[in-house]
Amino acid sequence: MSDNPGAPGQPTVPDRTSIESLLEPLEDVSDVQLPSRLSDALAELRAAIARCDQAGIPEDTTLAALTVEVMPRLVEAYGASAAAVMLGELAKEISDAGGAPQALKAEIDDANRKATVHE
Repeated sequence: MSDNPGAPGQPTVPDRTSIESLLEPLEDVSDVQLPSRLSDALAELRAAIARCDQAGIPEDTTLAALTVEVMPRLVEAYGASAAAVMLGELAKEISDAGGAPQALKAEIDDANRKATVHE
């Protein structure tokens, strides 16, 4: 599968550039505009996380290791100011959502309202 939306024969796909869309879980990478080989990178990263889990490494330790690896890369790729802005926007989105991405929070709120009506 190609993650390149410009590849011949590939349909035009929605852009995935807003903070809200980036916070949504990414299961199907076929309907969004993503960097080249993102599905391969996700598979490798998920496999590494699974190996950490199988090795008995606590989840918080794995998350700390991922953070230690990603932060310098963000700064190198985008510069300190842009990385800080991205992290600030991410923090605001998470805070505004009560810990969940906005779209997911809306779905949860809707489900809770429906459950309350049916009780």
